[in-house]
Amino acid sequence: PATTVAGPQELTVSAASSLKAAFTKIGAAFEHFANAKIVFNYDASGTLQKQIESGAPVDMFASAAMKQANVLVEGGFVDKASVKVFASNEIVLVVPADSTLGITSFEDLAKADVKKISYGDPAAAPHGVAAEEILTTLGLIDQVKPKVIYAANVAAALEYVSSGEVDAGIIFATEAATAGDKVKIVATSQPDWHGKIAYPLCMVSASENEATAQAFIDFVMGAEGQAILKDFGFLAAPAQ
Repeated sequence: PATTVAGPQELTVSAASSLKAAFTKIGAAFEHFANAKIVFNYDASGTLQKQIESGAPVDMFASAAMKQANVLVEGGFVDKASVKVFASNEIVLVVPADSTLGITSFEDLAKADVKKISYGDPAAAPHGVAAEEILTTLGLIDQVKPKVIYAANVAAALEYVSSGEVDAGIIFATEAATAGDKVKIVATSQPDWHGKIAYPLCMVSASENEATAQAFIDFVMGAEGQAILKDFGFLAAPAQ
């Protein structure tokens, strides 16, 4: 009898919006390497967490913060042993490329002529949590919060800035890098102004593709995956 070659294993990966550029490249490399087909679903980490809790058919989850992975572990939705931290990031202040407001620091967000600022809703988006921690650390939260327009995720926050709908945005450095010359980075947060940024990747317990999911985790943690993340501006995973 003729031998049949198994078709590619399908893997559904829910990943934080900020991972889109890097994971698109990692996914292509992994598909080639592992005879797999990956379907990515990108949104704010908290939004993806809720989808998994509602039974969305997902094999893997990559979050921009430990919080969402931890909640899923506690709820029995994610296998704790599979959780691996694979990257970190920085938070930057960006303005539209043609901005004339002279914003050069987070403190400038308190100025009267700065009217609208965007970042992701902290209820769902880890960079939004970091943004409010920074504003709190710098004593700016009360002045700046009334000007904030929450975005659904980091990609939406960047879009508000690059289109000129807002005067400034507080986003991940990697996301700013995807905008080319549409935005300017005017300030970078000090790491101690906000909580530790850690991106975990984990396997959803209901997945029926455990071997391929584990292979994807190994690939992201390995030399090739880490090199791609570095190319896209991600920092090495913080020490646990």
